[in-house]
Amino acid sequence: MSDVSPFDISKSLQEKNGLEYDISKYDSFMINRIMSNTMDTLFFAEAMNRYYHLSKEQQRDFYLHGITKGKRFGKFNKKISINIDTHMIMNYYQCNLKVAESYLKLMNESALQNLREKTKHGGK
Repeated sequence: MSDVSPFDISKSLQEKNGLEYDISKYDSFMINRIMSNTMDTLFFAEAMNRYYHLSKEQQRDFYLHGITKGKRFGKFNKKISINIDTHMIMNYYQCNLKVAESYLKLMNESALQNLREKTKHGGK
C-alpha cells in the first residue's frame, strides 16, 4: 500500500480492479469531483454530494457497486488565461469576464489607451 492518489482510487472504482488501499486515503471531495467529469458517473457523484454525511466506506461501496465497469476519460476544466486589457476592463467597469471580452471587442486602441491611463497605478 504505497502512496495512493485519488485518481488511482477512482480508476480502481471504475475498472473494478481491486486496488488495495487504506480507507484514510479516500478523499471523498476529490473522488466526487473526478466522478462528475463523465456523463455516466455524473449522477452518482451528485448523489454522493447530496449524502455527504455517509462514511468513506459507504461512499466507496456506493461507487464500487453502482457504476458499471469501464475505462472513463473525463477531463478537468482548466483555468483560462485572461488578457491584461480584459482584466483591466473587468476591474474598471466591475463586470464579469464575458462582458469584459465583449467590451474589448467594441473598444478601439485610443479608448484602450485612455482606459490604461485612468487605471494606471503608481508604485516602485
